[in-house]
Amino acid sequence: MLIAHGRKRKVRDPERTRERLLQAAFREVHRSGFQSASIDAILAATNVTKGALYYHFESKEALGYAIVEEKIAKLTRDRWLRPMRSEGEPIDILIGVVRRIPAGPQDVRAGCPLLLLAQEMSPLDEQFRKRLERIFLDWQEGVATLLRKGKSLGTVRRDLNPNEAAGFLIATVEGYATLAKNAQDAKVWKAGIRNLLATGACALVGAVTLPGLARASALGGHDLTNEEIIRKWYAAWEKKELDTFNMLLADNFTFTSAAGDDHISKSTFKAQCWDTQVDFIGHFDLERITTGAGDAFVKYLCHTKNGKSFRNVEYLRIKNGRLESIECYFGAQSTFPSAVSTGQK
Repeated sequence: MLIAHGRKRKVRDPERTRERLLQAAFREVHRSGFQSASIDAILAATNVTKGALYYHFESKEALGYAIVEEKIAKLTRDRWLRPMRSEGEPIDILIGVVRRIPAGPQDVRAGCPLLLLAQEMSPLDEQFRKRLERIFLDWQEGVATLLRKGKSLGTVRRDLNPNEAAGFLIATVEGYATLAKNAQDAKVWKAGIRNLLATGACALVGAVTLPGLARASALGGHDLTNEEIIRKWYAAWEKKELDTFNMLLADNFTFTSAAGDDHISKSTFKAQCWDTQVDFIGHFDLERITTGAGDAFVKYLCHTKNGKSFRNVEYLRIKNGRLESIECYFGAQSTFPSAVSTGQK
């Protein structure tokens, strides 16, 4: 009887081979550009024969089209479109997506693959241009859909054009990506994102409705600590900054005090406190600030413009860079009126 002692046959997996080729080609095109991308380099990276490559992709152009449709489009879906479909406040979601864009030195050096390929190939190949345009349009529509949702909820300005605003956001993100790649400096990208959140977000949704991290960045150009948020809050009263007042208060903000103010809403607090008392506030001496992960106690001495003063302790709850509630514990009743009284005179 003859016994075969042959080698184990290599199990072929065409789909896995195709995916390896596509991934290696994506890296090569991202690094060198499509026109300069080397087929030999792709084959060397995958240990695949040229015949196997052309079995899966009939030409270099077909390989390039597949990169756009299967790799670059997927990046946009994963980084932008899928997260933007999640539940939550639309602008908070949008700001979170922007903040999560990879910003490491390697990401900045490589640049945005969608932008780079569009710049290189859209003027040269109509099939490339159409495929890349589809990604940009889907991206723009995803952002616009989120902004339309915000408009329906009343958290985005009614006069905002969602399509134009989405185009503005994409242009700004890609513009900063280009500046950072040219400078080969991650700091340029990070500064760009701070500027986008500080100015672009305000332009998109308006200071009155700008939520979450965008509000904090708009106020200071970076993610504010709880103590910085608190100091901005009291400074807003001193400087009569209504935009800051609105930016720092969550939409579901409540105010409570011993004078009968039982979880009054943001709009009531503004009407009965800000509107009636802000002009009488001189300045605050913040005598003690004790912060936790999501709350703080503040003890302050407030000086009014008519030469009077009063001392209070307030308990503030903070979430995503905004004040969710304030509980006010008054000083001596004879020297301090209700926080929602008609003001000191």
